[in-house]
Amino acid sequence: MSPAKVLTYRARGCEMAIYLYFDTGRSAFFALHYDVNGRPAPSREADRCLRLIAAAKRG
Repeated sequence: MSPAKVLTYRARGCEMAIYLYFDTGRSAFFALHYDVNGRPAPSREADRCLRLIAAAKRG
C-alpha cells in the first residue's frame, strides 16, 4: 500500500491539494497537510478556494 495519496480539487482558477498519509496503527488514511495554488494553507485564499470548489460541486 502506498504511504501517501494526494487528492486534488479544482475550480475557477484555484487548486487545492490534500495530502493523505497512511497510519499503520489505525489502518486508515488521514489528512495531515493541504495547500492551495501550491502555497501552504490555511489562508484567506484557501477559504475562497474551498468556497469555489464547494459551489462548483453543488452545480
